[in-house]
Amino acid sequence: MLKKLNESMILAGEPVPFDCYDSVGKLLLRKGVVVEFQNQMDALLERGLYVEEEPPAAARVAGPMKIVIVDDNLSMRKVLTALFQSQGHLVVASLEDGSGLAQCINEFSPDLICLDQNMPGKSGLELLIELQSASPEIDVVMMTGSSDPELAGKAANAGASGFILKPFSPAQILEEIRNIVETRQIVAVSAAKDPLLDLRVPGVSKGTVLIVDDSSVVRVLLKGILEEIGLKVLPMAGNGADGVEAARKYRPELVCLDVEMPRMSGLDALPLIMQASPKSKVVMITGSPDKGFAERATAGGARGYILKPVRPAYVEAFMKKLLV
Repeated sequence: MLKKLNESMILAGEPVPFDCYDSVGKLLLRKGVVVEFQNQMDALLERGLYVEEEPPAAARVAGPMKIVIVDDNLSMRKVLTALFQSQGHLVVASLEDGSGLAQCINEFSPDLICLDQNMPGKSGLELLIELQSASPEIDVVMMTGSSDPELAGKAANAGASGFILKPFSPAQILEEIRNIVETRQIVAVSAAKDPLLDLRVPGVSKGTVLIVDDSSVVRVLLKGILEEIGLKVLPMAGNGADGVEAARKYRPELVCLDVEMPRMSGLDALPLIMQASPKSKVVMITGSPDKGFAERATAGGARGYILKPVRPAYVEAFMKKLLV
């Protein structure tokens, strides 16, 4: 049985996620084809594109997201509201500071918060830290005109899903949203299983990866990405100390190691992991790769690092090159 698609399920410039037919079953677009221009895609959608059944959630480009905007600039709030609504998203609240944010979250359960850094009361970074503690499932895009070169790294380490400098173009903020949608799709597929460390699982080695990160969202995201490229993800660890024990037991081919974690940081755990499993390839995960970090990570045996916020396409390319 054929089901008609709508514009929220397929976008120009991106690979078609499923075979598409006309109303009588003739193949019009094969999975993986890219239609470059939106006017061509609109014409096809108007003519009628169908799939054999409802595509799975992970295959949809973007369903409507519930968005909260927090910015003390009224014009910015209005511009972002109009932009997001034009893309089919629902702006459930528009706030001038963070004082009403907790109530908003309780009332609307948003998927995404666009958060300015410099506002009356608490800063965006302070609010981000609180959000990650109370509601880690909500994606946050930090927006700022600040020239602080360390702010992006601080935001990424605090859990921001995106970071954008003002002034920005509509295309830039929509690209951030697109990246977040892609990430949410991977997390949705992988979220059914997010095991923490269980030392009763038998040891394995070739083709395996150990993920060590205190963020459950990052663990699940990396799990989904790495399973997509054929790696077996071992039970995951939420801090450096458990990561060392897991490396000692499993001797994985690859270790993804967050830098900032409780109990033991990634940089402190790195030499212990290399001692426990000398043949493991360790990749650091960080939001702020300063010169001192890079030198210490390299000296400790790391093969490289991945920047937060984690972008699936970059991680896939990096890992495939590393594991050749």
